[in-house]
Amino acid sequence: NKHQNSRQTRTMSSRHRANHNQGRILSLLSLLLLMLLPLARSFSRQAVVFRHSGRMTSISGTAATTTTAAATARRSLSVVSMSSTASSPPPPHADTTPKDNNNNNSSPDKKKAHNQNLQVSNTGGLRRLPVVRQPQELLNKAHKEAKWVKPDLKMKNIRNRARKHGAETLNSFTNILCIPLRDTVKGYQAELRRLHPFERVVADLTVRARQKKDGLTLNLVLEDIHEARKMVRETGVDWIAKVKSAETAREAGTFLEEGLAAVTELF
Repeated sequence: NKHQNSRQTRTMSSRHRANHNQGRILSLLSLLLLMLLPLARSFSRQAVVFRHSGRMTSISGTAATTTTAAATARRSLSVVSMSSTASSPPPPHADTTPKDNNNNNSSPDKKKAHNQNLQVSNTGGLRRLPVVRQPQELLNKAHKEAKWVKPDLKMKNIRNRARKHGAETLNSFTNILCIPLRDTVKGYQAELRRLHPFERVVADLTVRARQKKDGLTLNLVLEDIHEARKMVRETGVDWIAKVKSAETAREAGTFLEEGLAAVTELF
């Protein structure tokens, strides 16, 4: 019995030492994590870019390394804490009720700053700007798509069939010309608001250089494109109305040809 009691005492003392060592490791890793997290946040939020000997150098690699080290420490801390929790039960007088941490993020200023950080995208916004196609390319595509519009053979009335075919052809032709203009204006307005600060500076310098060259600003060009799209759309709608009000099938065909020529010339 004395031998068994001594063995049990040694086993309990070894477990106690193991739990004590795990607690010390846990406290050291938590201290290391607290030291690394502010550095990782400061480096990740402030990308310092400077010019040296004509070359742009960035310390984003240091921020990435520090962030990786913090993430590794966090994973190690979670593994040690899980093993410590599994091996040793909580003390009898420990408070195991979860704490409410939502009060820390309830400040309106913090929420506003968080939303502003989400609105600003990473680098690469200049590559997401819409590609502006050549006018002749858009016209060729519009004429090609308009030829694919076929008359409705189920309609027995020749005049109504010609009216419907002419209206659908003009509508397809006008849409193919107007939709790229609309996407260009909306795409530039949306992406320029979400540009990275460094890319915003580059875009501003480019626009100013173009303005000094020919006196046109980017906002003025976008407004002109928007107005041109509205004019093309209104012209197409007017000719569609003429086609629908044609008295004969021949007159509907004539209005269709004249409408296509008018929209093409205006574009």
